[in-house]
Amino acid sequence: MPAPSSIAYPRGTLTAISTALFCVQIDYFAMNLALPRIAAELGGDAADLQWVISVYMLVLGAFMVPAGRIGDVFGRKRALLTGIALFGIASAMCALATSAEAVIAFRAVQGLGAALIFPVSVSVLTNALPAARAGHAIGQAYGIAGLGNAAGPLVGGLLTETVGWRWIFWLKPSCGPSGPARRWVSR
Repeated sequence: MPAPSSIAYPRGTLTAISTALFCVQIDYFAMNLALPRIAAELGGDAADLQWVISVYMLVLGAFMVPAGRIGDVFGRKRALLTGIALFGIASAMCALATSAEAVIAFRAVQGLGAALIFPVSVSVLTNALPAARAGHAIGQAYGIAGLGNAAGPLVGGLLTETVGWRWIFWLKPSCGPSGPARRWVSR
């Protein structure tokens, strides 16, 4: 039977990666319901603020393949932690933004962080676990990310209607460099 610490590391890695993927997914799906409030508070109209959503997905899609290569060249753990840090810091900056343009710019940075998280997380899990368990762990991580898809509209709507749209962004810095990823992925 493996020692407890050897079991904790893969479980911790799976937890950290699942949390990061969940945050990336909930981020995209929570924003749709917040756009009218963001437009009202920061100026502009909801149609112009569609870029809050679009720029995130454009940058994520454009940089996913290069981000995987960055992980190969500079190290997967380093790339993953960089992505998590970028995502968390950009989330905090979106929450503090005073203009629609700033929110859009920081959403682009979030997309870059998400692009580093997605492809590199699979390789980190593959390397952290025995081959027989890696596929199951990847399925679990992406299943938890899928919960972010489902929870996004509910969470986004509730936060926007109660404490304000900025709290959609304040939830995600916990995925950042001081969150669970730092402890488990950086080993």
